Amino acid sequence: MSGVEEVKRFINKYGLDAKILYFKNTVRTVEEAAKEARVHPEVIVKTLVLLGDGEPVIAIIPGDKRLDYRKVKAALNVRKVKLADKNTIRKLFNVGIGEMTPLMERVKYVKCIIDKNVTSKDRVIAGGGSLYTLVDVKVNDLIRILKPIITDITK
Repeated sequence: MSGVEEVKRFINKYGLDAKILYFKNTVRTVEEAAKEARVHPEVIVKTLVLLGDGEPVIAIIPGDKRLDYRKVKAALNVRKVKLADKNTIRKLFNVGIGEMTPLMERVKYVKCIIDKNVTSKDRVIAGGGSLYTLVDVKVNDLIRILKPIITDITK
């Protein structure tokens, strides 16, 4: 099943207030996504796959911020945090870099941490499961379904 099909199934299964947005150009980076969706980068969220002491962790942060590894280590109570490589992301979530989305069944079973800045918004735009899709979703739906740790993890 494609990443976009998985996102559609996830939205329907959990009754999310979300809409898939389709584009002719790629939306792999925050800059591309913001340009194509015609929004400020702070409305875009990055869904990052991390390894905290070797265990997968999903981090969701605003597109205009950078991850603070020191804060992530403290929040997760781990000694080492690093970004997962493309092979690990493919193995865990069956998508490539730039295709990651928080709206996949497999994400529900991984520890998730959301930067507190994301929660100040009603809606955000996240990756949509392909290089040509994004998903507009209510932040409260993300929190309800993913049950994340909410704290400051950016700089």
